[in-house]
Order: sequence, then C-alpha cells, then structure tokens
Amino acid sequence: MVRKTKEEAELTRQAVLSAALKVFSRQGYAATRLEEIADEAGVTRGAIYWHFKNKADLYVELQYRAAEQVARVIGAAVEEGGRMIDILHRIMVRVWSYLEEDEEFRAVQELSMLKSELTPELREGMEQKIEGIRRQSAELVASVRLAMAAGDIDPRLDASEVVRGYLGYLNGVVLMWVLDPAAFSIKQSAPALADMFLRGLRP
Repeated sequence: MVRKTKEEAELTRQAVLSAALKVFSRQGYAATRLEEIADEAGVTRGAIYWHFKNKADLYVELQYRAAEQVARVIGAAVEEGGRMIDILHRIMVRVWSYLEEDEEFRAVQELSMLKSELTPELREGMEQKIEGIRRQSAELVASVRLAMAAGDIDPRLDASEVVRGYLGYLNGVVLMWVLDPAAFSIKQSAPALADMFLRGLRP
C-alpha cells in the first residue's frame, strides 16, 4: 500500500509539472496563477503545495528537468569519442535535432527565451543557471586546450573565445528556430550549420 501511495504521489507530481508547462506556455510565467495550474492538472492547490513550494519552484523544476534531458543528449555525444572537433560537431547536431524532436524540451526553451520575465522570485534560479554555464564553459575551455595541443583545433586561436563563439552560435541557432520554427527544419539544417562554424576552428 505504501508503494502504491508513493507511485500515485509521483504521478501527481508529474501531472502538475506537465500542467504547469502547458499554462506557462499559453500565458507566460508572470500571468499564470497556481489555481490555473491546479485546474489544468485536475488537482487542488494543496496537492501542488505538497510537491512544490510555490510557482517559482515549479518553473525552476521544469528548467532543471530540461537541463537534465539535454545533458543526457550531450553526454551520449561525448561518450562516442573521437577527435574534439568531431565531438563538438556531434553535440551541435544532437542538441538541435533534439530540440525539434522533443515537444517538452522545445516548450521549455520557448518558455525560457520568450515567455518569462526575470521576476525577483526567479532570480535565484537564474543565478544558478549562470553558475552552471560558467562551469560548463570552464570544462569546455580545458578540453579545447587539449585539442589544440593535439592538433585537432587551430592552436593560434584563444580557447576561451572558441568556447564563447561555440556556445553563442549553438544557442543563437536555438533562439532563431524557437522564434520561427516554420522557417526551416533545425534538424535537417543541423549538419550544415555545424560544419560552417567548425570549419573556422580547424588547423
């Protein structure tokens, strides 16, 4: 009986998260009320508070879940190995393709980029996101330096600038497609777009 109760609680938690994403996507973060999320999920406000502290906690959890999803995609691309330039290419293609393939991941990116204001209650989550980007960038800089020493990336380049350009290009294409997904297929364009950027890194 206890196991069933835990399973039901997890189902309720997932239902609330799914409902929150739907309502946030329709109305934006700031305009959404917890009552509307509860109605969408078919639960009471009390059920939401059992799992989440407030609306901001729901939003941050959605962002965290999306970050975990893309981390798995990137991790799989890295684990396949090969030269650093090939890994960077693989990451770009996989992330852009996943954006088009996964509806929930795409909705979270739209929410984050287009439908959220940096309200005071979201500031802590944003600071954590920035810190995560800094750690990711530092790890990538170290890998790029090793690739330069191995001759896979042009050693005349600055490793920090390479990483800034790489992440900026990666996320810029994401934003362009999220703004107007009807304009092109990011999945189909991914290999060519990755090739164009990485050509400038080759020795």
